[in-house]
Amino acid sequence: MKLLFVRHGHPDYANDCLTEKGRVQAEAVSKRLVAEEDIKQIFSSSYGRAKETAAPTAEKLGMPVTILDFMHEVSWKPVEETSESKENPQIYHPWLVSRAMTKEGIDLLHIDQENLPSWTNSTLKGCYERIVAESDNWMESLGYRREGIGYRCIRENEDNVALFAHHGSGTCLFSHLMNVPLFYLFAASEYTFTGITEFCFKGKEGEFVLPELNRFNDHGHVTDLEKMLMM
Repeated sequence: MKLLFVRHGHPDYANDCLTEKGRVQAEAVSKRLVAEEDIKQIFSSSYGRAKETAAPTAEKLGMPVTILDFMHEVSWKPVEETSESKENPQIYHPWLVSRAMTKEGIDLLHIDQENLPSWTNSTLKGCYERIVAESDNWMESLGYRREGIGYRCIRENEDNVALFAHHGSGTCLFSHLMNVPLFYLFAASEYTFTGITEFCFKGKEGEFVLPELNRFNDHGHVTDLEKMLMM
């Protein structure tokens, strides 16, 4: 099975939809996916900007979009307000936190995540746990049952499936798929609006497999890239 993860197009976050630029990007990625990939199923986060990005691909293929609510964007609000969080509402922002730790020389591959306030007192933890649990159920429905650090192929699946979602929820999913620490990925990975990331699940029924990362943030369909990136 090939899993094609597509980040949503350029967004109007306030209204949870795409901007005009985002609609151009969604159309561009749809043409590429239809031309290059034999997609059999389309999935999307429940958020408007992801569904709107998926729509042109679904329309061209005459295919429904299955909503995966667990892949909606993550949040990082404090579970319990502190004096610091009241002064700085973005104190637990995972990208800012992870990059700040990197600048301090902290080893994010071996960090004790369970002792970080930005984890233990953040709604991000619950979001991540939701994505882990529900993505395991989803993957099993596609023929791959989670076992330890990988997956047992319980039904051979040669389909290509597309998932349209978000930077944060995607980073959580990638962390789980590849067994890479979450804060490391927040610090070390950045991907473009409508960038395509490809995982391949090989193996015959009964075999244990690890997902192969074949492409990351492939944005060959995106023009004027510098303006498309969220900096």
